[in-house]
Amino acid sequence: MRKFLTVSLVAMVMALAFGYYATAQSNYTDSSSWTKAYPSESIKLGNGGVQFFMVTYSIDRFGAVSATTTNDIDLGVDIPDNFVITHGYADVIEAVLPATNSVALTLNTSGDLFAMATNTFSTTGIKALVPVGTAATSVKATAARDLTLQLYDTAGQAITSGIFKVYLAGFQSQ
Repeated sequence: MRKFLTVSLVAMVMALAFGYYATAQSNYTDSSSWTKAYPSESIKLGNGGVQFFMVTYSIDRFGAVSATTTNDIDLGVDIPDNFVITHGYADVIEAVLPATNSVALTLNTSGDLFAMATNTFSTTGIKALVPVGTAATSVKATAARDLTLQLYDTAGQAITSGIFKVYLAGFQSQ
């Protein structure tokens, strides 16, 4: 068991480092290699066992988001049916502004990966998602789905800036 955990942790660190490197190299400018026209850049690593998904979303790059309703934004990450997300976090690189914003990350139902909360992405740093490595917090896809970002501003202002990355790890089940 200890050897498996060590190998898994090493693989996760390598995947996260590779994901960061690949995204940093694109520098948010070259969309010619994207396979889908989504407002984000994403990477999937692994083809069995533990798999990793990383997506970068930049409000700065794709323009202000209307704040009058909840905006459902497809991040372009295709999660297969029966995939179990066991770990996840968001790394806010540039604060999402204004600070009255509300953010949620959804797979099956609204906020199942990160519940809609105000002011959580308005500071930089690591934000824990719901899956934290336990069976009780893991989220299993009930069908093939896209990772969805939900944005809303409680004061009715346009959301004008912010950059963050979402990292997910898990495995394919049946």
